[in-house]
Amino acid sequence: MAETSSSTETLTLQCRLVGELRGFLPEGDRGEGPVELPGPATIDDLLIHLAIPDRELLVVGLNGTKAPHTDALSDGDEVTIVAPMTGGSREQRDPEGGDAR
Repeated sequence: MAETSSSTETLTLQCRLVGELRGFLPEGDRGEGPVELPGPATIDDLLIHLAIPDRELLVVGLNGTKAPHTDALSDGDEVTIVAPMTGGSREQRDPEGGDAR
């Protein structure tokens, strides 16, 4: 009899949270480290698991490529999560919206 895959597996992901998001990984991880998540799971499931607010505003890289939050995750995936940058001064930008430096 062939064994069927379990509907619940544990995924171990290598996660990197950038900037202010670093605090959503366990203390001491400095924004990088493994995260275990029940699978099957999507990027949005990971964001919920990490209790990150305003999830829709985040940019997520999956194995080096920008990915929608609906993408499925696989064991061993590398996930980078970045919040949009805010702040800065208009005086540092040229009229075309680029960096004046």
